Amino acid sequence: MERTGAGKTSGFSAHPAARRTPGLLRDILLTGAGAALASAAVAASVAKAEGKGALQPLNATSHWLHGQAAGRVRRLDGSHSGVGIATHVLSALFWGVPYALWLRSAPDRSPGEIVGGAAATALVAAAVDYGAMPRRLSPGWELALDRPGIAATFVGLGLGLAGGALVARGFG
Repeated sequence: MERTGAGKTSGFSAHPAARRTPGLLRDILLTGAGAALASAAVAASVAKAEGKGALQPLNATSHWLHGQAAGRVRRLDGSHSGVGIATHVLSALFWGVPYALWLRSAPDRSPGEIVGGAAATALVAAAVDYGAMPRRLSPGWELALDRPGIAATFVGLGLGLAGGALVARGFG
């Protein structure tokens, strides 16, 4: 029986996983948001360094809806940028799920382990996104960035995952 306050007991006790869900959701949101922000910042910086528009990589992510021409769109617009940013954020949150589950499997991980796990997750993300997924469902960054720029963007994804995890763990 679980105490519910004022000396009363309830016949129901929350499953341990249910009691951890708010913490898990927080970890997913922090790591996914960190991954989305850091990878977008890296992609924008790389695009500018390559002489392209800062928004091109995120606009390119809308290629699943708009086709390859999405990678040539340099300006902010609802159709390309809105869809691209939303897709990018959802993808980063998706990669935040297995990473957050891994984090929660051993809550006392060191900062080095947190960064190493984030790097491994980013490596898996790159392999899945550009090796296993149909081209139409890839991030589409190849439409706006060269290969080193794509690699740098995945490094940004890993750094963002780690940064979000470190904040969640109170290291930030």
